[in-house]
Amino acid sequence: MDATELIPGGFHFFKPDTRDGVEPWREWRERGSVKSLHYYFIDFGISRHYTSNTGIRDVGILAQDQSFPERSMTIPYDPFKTDIFHLGNVILKIVKEYDGLEYFSRIGNVMTRKNPAERASLPEVLAMIDCLKPKQLKRRVWSKDNPVFFRILTQFFGYDFCM
Repeated sequence: MDATELIPGGFHFFKPDTRDGVEPWREWRERGSVKSLHYYFIDFGISRHYTSNTGIRDVGILAQDQSFPERSMTIPYDPFKTDIFHLGNVILKIVKEYDGLEYFSRIGNVMTRKNPAERASLPEVLAMIDCLKPKQLKRRVWSKDNPVFFRILTQFFGYDFCM
């Protein structure tokens, strides 16, 4: 997440309650007061640096998500298609945990196809997201653990429970 809007002066990477590692920061904004935060998925445990993004082949079996089908120590695979797979799995896990995100199941499914050649590319995924209707994207998202009683209180009476 880019916290620039939440903590205008920034924070230290190792001591997040300080601005520079020494002096505590005093200025921050509440999450609800910031219009939009940007979230980034940056690492799936297999990060490497490549000088190009075309024709890259790699080998390896280490990753946070061990379920990617092409993992191999001997047969080279496209690491960018592997990233698509990992991000698709993250999307599917989030959809399973929350009500209101069902529209993203289709996107997660095309990103996690067993055959890497059949997986959606990043531009295809973005095009699928662009096709979602504004009403779908503005839907309230609920944790599946959130009891219906609390949902009713929140929706009809304005109570807001942090659950």
